[in-house]
Amino acid sequence: YILPVILCICLVPICSFANSSSTAAGDGVLTSKEEVIYANVSADGTVEKVYAVNVLDIAEEGLITDYGDFSSVENLTNTEKLTLENDIVSFTASQGRFYYRGDMKQAVLPWIFKIEYTLDGQPVSADELSGKNGLLQIKITTDKNESINDGYFENYMLQIQFTLNTEHFTDIHASKATIANAGKNKVISFTAMPETSCEFSFSSKVSDFSM
Repeated sequence: YILPVILCICLVPICSFANSSSTAAGDGVLTSKEEVIYANVSADGTVEKVYAVNVLDIAEEGLITDYGDFSSVENLTNTEKLTLENDIVSFTASQGRFYYRGDMKQAVLPWIFKIEYTLDGQPVSADELSGKNGLLQIKITTDKNESINDGYFENYMLQIQFTLNTEHFTDIHASKATIANAGKNKVISFTAMPETSCEFSFSSKVSDFSM
């Protein structure tokens, strides 16, 4: 197996925080907006891609204007073309919910991640784990990214999830996590509070490892 490790990162606001979004409108009427940030993180914790999914409530059909630090945008609702120029997104939308995706210009997050692996007590790289058997431990360290606005680190909660197939993972231990069943999978969720650098880890017996 090729080993992809993807962390789903959810940004959950603890208090109000100004960002680049806007409810400015043209001849359409935009009543509210939700923005969820997603990040793809490699097996060692390097951030590879960050993108936003925006959900807009349109009260009246017409030209809508929104804002974001995007390199490209994609309509997730219909085939209507979106225009992106100087961080301004504009499009014509009908009444109802409108979804679009914006790829961020920089693949950065308010946190820095480091992910380390050991198998039977010996350090290993993610590439070496595919198909292996033994006692696996994965350790995730989070810290503040000093290179970007610290408002997110100070006001947002961080959640990290791992989905483990119980055909390959047994005897799972994760002392700081919430563990839930999802069919044949175990979903491990770690939560870091605002203004907090954390170290999380879990262990499991693995057979024919894949993730």
